[in-house]
Amino acid sequence: GVDQARTNSILHQPIKTLAPGCEVEARCPDDGTIEAIRHTGPAWIAAVQWHPEFHTPGTQGEFDARAMREDFLNACRAAR
Repeated sequence: GVDQARTNSILHQPIKTLAPGCEVEARCPDDGTIEAIRHTGPAWIAAVQWHPEFHTPGTQGEFDARAMREDFLNACRAAR
């Protein structure tokens, strides 16, 4: 539900080629670097190329990772 957010991305080895079954979830608007991906199959797989644990939700437009964390925890509960 977020169109744009700021992250603390400082990549030196960004994703070049996606694995089969994965799709881009987010890109840097400045240079097109892939910042987040997700798996389209039945397994819950998501990956980000920043450190959401270092963000303070709601400050200066930074990405709020709480929804991503809750989505992951819900997938864990469902897999039990």
